[in-house]
Amino acid sequence: MRFSLLILLACLLGACSSKKELATSKPTSGIVRYAIQLDLNDNAEGMEETFGKSALATFNQNYLHFKKDQQENYGNFQIVNLATGEETNYLTVKEKKFGIKTPAELIPSIGAFSFLKEYKTIAGYRCQKATAPMGDGIMTVYFTKAIGVNFCPYVDFDGFALEYTLAMPYGMVNYTATLVDLKAIAAKAVRPPKNYKIITAQELENEIIGNSKPTGTQAKHFNRQDLDGNTISLADLKGKVVVINFWFTQCPPCKIEIPDLNQLKANYSPTAVEFLAISFDAADDIQAFLEKTPFDFKIIPNAREIIKDYDIFVYPTTLVIDQSGYVLDTKMGGSTKIMTELKTVIDQALAN
Repeated sequence: MRFSLLILLACLLGACSSKKELATSKPTSGIVRYAIQLDLNDNAEGMEETFGKSALATFNQNYLHFKKDQQENYGNFQIVNLATGEETNYLTVKEKKFGIKTPAELIPSIGAFSFLKEYKTIAGYRCQKATAPMGDGIMTVYFTKAIGVNFCPYVDFDGFALEYTLAMPYGMVNYTATLVDLKAIAAKAVRPPKNYKIITAQELENEIIGNSKPTGTQAKHFNRQDLDGNTISLADLKGKVVVINFWFTQCPPCKIEIPDLNQLKANYSPTAVEFLAISFDAADDIQAFLEKTPFDFKIIPNAREIIKDYDIFVYPTTLVIDQSGYVLDTKMGGSTKIMTELKTVIDQALAN
């Protein structure tokens, strides 16, 4: 599975959790609002807007419903079955509704917790500190036992985490409760919906991404200016192999691929292969990005019409178009092998 899909799911997920025990003498339903802060690795910069800045956990004795509060992920949420620990991530892609069990790739390894005699007040509740090894870093939790539902990301835990910091592959993620409102919650507010198709993450890639590839079709014509003011007409490029990378500046998988794409371009004569990068970003934003991250393709900014015509919704997406203007292959989602994958297709086209 390509890592852009993993990042998509990571952005949608609020928390992963296993079986929870109830302390029924305490309140067992309510809402907790969390503020989200990110400290990202260099190769994940720009993920903030996609990830979100706040989240709402709504729970009763049976389920915990976790939703990010940002426009980009409107309608996407996670539900944890508090009796079994089973979690499902619900999302809408191109007006289709899917429920996806959390992929094993997104479940980090967490060691045993150490409970410290350190306390602080969070959203009006006195919370104790606990830490545990998590991947190459440390998971830190501040929890209360005043709530009758136990909740902590990824692990069984005796308490409800009102603050937790996760050491993820893309950086540190901190959730801090800003509001706790213990009250009755209607069952329909948290129970799993019935109008979502339950599939695996791989099935999502096969059904939604795989079936959308325009391979074998005539590439759609466009005529636009690049960053340097030169007019790029796809019709004028017939006779060459054309590689088109759809990307944007705030896309971590796009950024990771750029050095390999630059190296790929260096392997070919410009008379044989044309390399284009198409983005919806404004020219000024792209110019600022290029000051830190060189991208050697001819870049076309403000290109939402082209993106719409090519039905692009996964970033990055790279097309290889043959000398007659037909799409030979499509690579959707970031890949650590993008240079090798594209080189194979380009060389086959040049050999024909």
